[in-house]
Amino acid sequence: MEAIVLIWIVCAILAGAIGAMKNRTPLGVILGTLLGFIGVLIICFVPKADKEQAKPTDAFILNPLDSPDTRKCPFCAETVRIEAKICKHCRSDLPEYKAEPNESETLKELQEERLAREKAEHKKEKQLLEKYSMGHQLNSDEINFLREKGITI
Repeated sequence: MEAIVLIWIVCAILAGAIGAMKNRTPLGVILGTLLGFIGVLIICFVPKADKEQAKPTDAFILNPLDSPDTRKCPFCAETVRIEAKICKHCRSDLPEYKAEPNESETLKELQEERLAREKAEHKKEKQLLEKYSMGHQLNSDEINFLREKGITI
């Protein structure tokens, strides 16, 4: 009786090793465990799997944070739904959810801010030059501003 159990264990290990060489580890162990020596023979005749076939597919990898309708609780870092007001894990009151802007939106906002700042500086430069051309005195801050822009008076 003990010999049969020992042979069964050896078959499971052997089938697992052969399955590992063929990138089919779970299949080899299962066949070796369930079918014993017959499982070893079956796994010997199963074709070798490609590396791509051996990798788990996206269907098997479930990451709830990748879901667009979930977020992390700021108190316990567990995944909760966006609409949640109270965390189901730690019972903390959750702050209102604000979607983070993506990179292109942030870049666009920065470009708009820079353009607005350049327009304002150009307008100020134009006003100061007009003021100077009409004979008005410029204070030191105004003169320094124009010098930074490369304009000498």
